[in-house]
Amino acid sequence: MRNYLSVASLLAAAFLSNSFPAQAQSARSLPGCETAPEVRKILDEKLNPKMLDKMKLSERVALERQVLNDLIAKYPRELEPYQTLVNSMRSEDPDQYAELRNRLVKMAKDDPNDPLALLLAGWVLRGKDTPESLRLLEAAKAKAPNFPWPLKELASDYFSGKIADQNKVKENTETFFAICPASTDSSAQWLLAKDPALLPKVAVALRARLQTETHSQRLKDYEVLWGIEFRARPPAEHDALRAQLTQDLKRLAALNPEGDAEWQVFLIRGYKQSGASQETIATMEDALIHEFPRSDEAFEIVRTRWDKAHKEPEEQSDTPAWARYQKEYEEALKGWMRDYPDEKYLQQYAWFYAIQEDDTISEKDGIAALDTYLEAELPHLEKFYEKVKGRSDIQVLTFDIDEDLGLVAPYLKEKGYTFPVLPAYSTVVSLLDGFAIPQNWIVDPHGMWRWKQVGYGGESDADFEKEMLARFESTKTSQ
Repeated sequence: MRNYLSVASLLAAAFLSNSFPAQAQSARSLPGCETAPEVRKILDEKLNPKMLDKMKLSERVALERQVLNDLIAKYPRELEPYQTLVNSMRSEDPDQYAELRNRLVKMAKDDPNDPLALLLAGWVLRGKDTPESLRLLEAAKAKAPNFPWPLKELASDYFSGKIADQNKVKENTETFFAICPASTDSSAQWLLAKDPALLPKVAVALRARLQTETHSQRLKDYEVLWGIEFRARPPAEHDALRAQLTQDLKRLAALNPEGDAEWQVFLIRGYKQSGASQETIATMEDALIHEFPRSDEAFEIVRTRWDKAHKEPEEQSDTPAWARYQKEYEEALKGWMRDYPDEKYLQQYAWFYAIQEDDTISEKDGIAALDTYLEAELPHLEKFYEKVKGRSDIQVLTFDIDEDLGLVAPYLKEKGYTFPVLPAYSTVVSLLDGFAIPQNWIVDPHGMWRWKQVGYGGESDADFEKEMLARFESTKTSQ
């Protein structure tokens, strides 16, 4: 969609120019081991994943870009806003990401003495130009030996593939943790798992840091600590560790007595590691369900309990047993859909998937399930088709993959849909090893598959139209 592209372009232009406030940060300061607290606070509050999940795609993308734009303008020497931006654009808009990558590379060329610029350029060139990526990262390391993040990236790069060098992996990993012994960065932790000799030192440093922490989001790093401590100690010492873990959990509960459902799940997982009884775990889960009855976390507990109580039949040929299991699941699913109205998967997709294997479902109920599943996107598709059907450079086609082809025409007639529909069950099954619906594809005039979207983002008619046209135009210009 054009609003999305314009926001992304403005952001790229903002941080790649020299327009940052001079007073915001020292021009040559480098990111430390942890994101600055003030930056972390803004990311936690304004880009909260649960909040973003409830937004329309266009609104979410615009908010992400605006927040990152503001952070990079105010804190141009902090690393995480750049990382978040690059990861987002790489997955959500490959065309704009290519432009962003070029600008970051140019920034490093224009200022080859800036270790941060060298790091960012080396990072985005990974997989695109590996020799140049390594050169830039090594240059950043040479110019700032105590700058930890080039070390982590180099350790990752040298881990496997044609350039694998386990000596360099070990050297860079050890130097990274010598500088940042309490880091909980996920990729650094992955590297740590490959160098177990470092575990005791990192465990001590991380426990010391967490002992002074009070913010609930940062306190969740205790899960990382517990994992390191269990791996660092022999099994004979694990009972003592569990006793320590129980004391940690008591302290954590006291620090955040009004914690939300996500916090409660964190504590429950901790008590499971501590060896708490099944009765204790069940009591904590019951309390969560009671206090947060509509939460995703409550649903996960309810669903897990149902799965434990209703085992799938062991014999694939036991048709009566499978029929009973299917009916029990459908009844449970109806209750979950009633009790958890905000759970998107339940409301839009779960019932449709559940009844696909149910031969006893009536034609009426099957059509109703299909209607619920498709009504999120097909009205937008119809309006888009009406908008572009006179253009000679765009052809809208839909593929029907229903085995019951006789249901399609009545459904289209009832809904008033006029876009072309091709029977494609056999074609899709033969081409794809498993697939999810709905999907949107863009195929160029040469038959090249240029873009795919799985699922539906919940956009308005206008947003759907803008995004599809933007994707189409981007494909045309890149041919």
